[in-house]
Amino acid sequence: MDNFYYSDLDHSYVLNGIKLPSVTEVLEAQGLIDYSRVDDEVLKTSSSFGSNTHSAIKLYLRGNLDESSLDTAIRPYLDGVIKFCKDYEFLPIKIEQPVYSKLWRIAGTPDVIGLSKLGVTLPDWKSSTSIIPATAIQLAGYELIENEWRVPKMKIKHRVSVLLTGDGNYMPTFYKDKSDATQFQSAVNNYLWRVKHNLIKRG
Repeated sequence: MDNFYYSDLDHSYVLNGIKLPSVTEVLEAQGLIDYSRVDDEVLKTSSSFGSNTHSAIKLYLRGNLDESSLDTAIRPYLDGVIKFCKDYEFLPIKIEQPVYSKLWRIAGTPDVIGLSKLGVTLPDWKSSTSIIPATAIQLAGYELIENEWRVPKMKIKHRVSVLLTGDGNYMPTFYKDKSDATQFQSAVNNYLWRVKHNLIKRG
């Protein structure tokens, strides 16, 4: 049996003693996710708010959130999640659970996977002002990894980024282009080739 775990200390995924690259790490190394032009202070503030928002959403979906202690700035974003769940009859099954691919030797942690009126659905919560194009490829990566372990009738059928607008609403973007998976596979292959030839240093 494989020994797989995620370490909060250095945000690493380890399979049988070997560190695996994450979906995000691969996309960043390939330049598909790039925040280098964003002011450091702005990026730090945005990252902190996004992390706190995701934590509140995770606790809510798990039924562990003390809403009386919720930051008022986060409340409208949580309301957007609640509205999405109601509109799509979304029932979470896996909430921020790390997963890995034995085939591709990569790992990641999707925000949530569950059942909706559309079928098995993979939403990705966004509290930013817009959705970057690489989100489609990122979710294709999560879908690829997750579906490796799923029986046919429980495979993910729908990928959607959920832009939380900060006014209690949301804007969904569904990704249906099957070539997103091909783009992700190409990114992984190129990343691993660069690692093999010491063009990328990994910790």
